[in-house]
Amino acid sequence: TVKAGIYIGLAVGIGYVLQTIGLTMTTAAKAGFLTGLYVVLVPVFDCILKRIFPGINEVIGVSTATIGLAILSLNADLSIGFGDVLVFISALFFAVSIILISRFSIQQDPVVLSILQIAVTGVLGLILGFFTEPIPSAKVFNSTVLFLVLYAILFGSAVNTIVQNIAQSIISPTAAALILVLQPVFSGIFAFFLLHEP
Repeated sequence: TVKAGIYIGLAVGIGYVLQTIGLTMTTAAKAGFLTGLYVVLVPVFDCILKRIFPGINEVIGVSTATIGLAILSLNADLSIGFGDVLVFISALFFAVSIILISRFSIQQDPVVLSILQIAVTGVLGLILGFFTEPIPSAKVFNSTVLFLVLYAILFGSAVNTIVQNIAQSIISPTAAALILVLQPVFSGIFAFFLLHEP
């Protein structure tokens, strides 16, 4: 279980680190599209590992998700830069993490896997932050910042990771990837209603 949690945490953590660095060198729209390509990569990796061909439903689902991501995310600038490459590589790691979660959550306790995964990802984030960010002063940590940090830990990491790992012990990696691709759809809906974005 510890080994599995470390593997998953490394895949997710490396994905986040590369995505964060890549985001400083590309647009959010392109990063959203490139990150979403893990939806295409998961069934490809899964079929390679299982030495099978994808089903027609998977092909249709992946194709539709990719087209939808492109419509939601891309603009006229389709040039490829170094940041785009980093974000695409991060998508490879996110795809690997989904495959690993599906593989190990059936055999291991998904809650324990989640705790280990978050811990490893957190350590990688701390290492990146230590080398790239100044150490914040104590006065930065007011009640608002502490609330936001606790909210991010509980609802941005712990709860959704546990739910995802439990769900992936029941469904296939491809089904999980297709469900997770709804993230930019919900982002668009909430941005429209809450932030009045077009």
